[in-house]
Amino acid sequence: MEKAMINFSVILLLYNSEERALINTLDSIICQKNIEFEIILADDCSENGCIDAAASYLDKKGVSGYKLSTHAKNVGTTQNIYDALSYAEGSHVKCIGAGDLLYSETTLSEIYDFMTAHNSIMCFGKIQAFYYDDNKLNLIPYYLPSDIKAFEKENYKSMQKDIIQNHGWIVGASMFYNTEAFRKYLKGILKSVKYCEDLLQVTLLLNNEKISYYPHGAIYYEVGSGISTGENKSNTRLQNDHSGYWKSIYKKYPDNKLVKKGYRMQKLQCIEEPLRRKASIILHNPSYVIMMIKTIFQKKSYEIKEKGLLS
Repeated sequence: MEKAMINFSVILLLYNSEERALINTLDSIICQKNIEFEIILADDCSENGCIDAAASYLDKKGVSGYKLSTHAKNVGTTQNIYDALSYAEGSHVKCIGAGDLLYSETTLSEIYDFMTAHNSIMCFGKIQAFYYDDNKLNLIPYYLPSDIKAFEKENYKSMQKDIIQNHGWIVGASMFYNTEAFRKYLKGILKSVKYCEDLLQVTLLLNNEKISYYPHGAIYYEVGSGISTGENKSNTRLQNDHSGYWKSIYKKYPDNKLVKKGYRMQKLQCIEEPLRRKASIILHNPSYVIMMIKTIFQKKSYEIKEKGLLS
């Protein structure tokens, strides 16, 4: 019997992940309908046995054919993903951190159809942020990327300006990729980026690759648990990644006006004193203020109308 074509490789990123978080994430993957997919457990040298817990849970649920990608030492998120991609057989790939959830039972199938129809290299959807307080679920809005109307209208010039110059980021948790393109471009940033693989959006835009906005719920994003929403040590890692990435991008595109302004923006965002940082950004990059004002007036566009796994 001929093996069915795999549409999506779902890479679950693990690093000392809590069992509750990884089980919630796995449940959101296992329940996917109308799509051929595989699961890859990518562990970055965890010390708490979370990959064993994840594998045991998949066995308990009768899930077979999942793959393991492990490391003898900690390599960081970007290398962890890149190594896991060597196991990926799907034409498309979704990386997801333990704690986050695919939005509904048909998220993968709907986004696969959407990306295929739009010939997208990368696609992102709406985010429903959440957190638990004494085991009580709290849903909160999430207003990224900034100026969502630019993406709705597929205004590529505005999209490039918002991301490259103004850093109105697409959140990595909401991204879905064409596997081959993801592997190709991720390889290009391995030396400069250890944790913030979502900086790849800048590279894609500079190469005029097709980024599409799926205007529906795509992900439940657990705030406060990942490197982007954590504090202290995580913030230092973020700054180091952004600094290294922008140095490499500026070296590669020294005459690109957006890159010049984006590189300067990165330096301004490293100013420690908050008031001085804000004043410097406003003074040197007034288009950032315009982007943020647009975002305020577009808040309704970020709302998710569809019911999901948690709503």
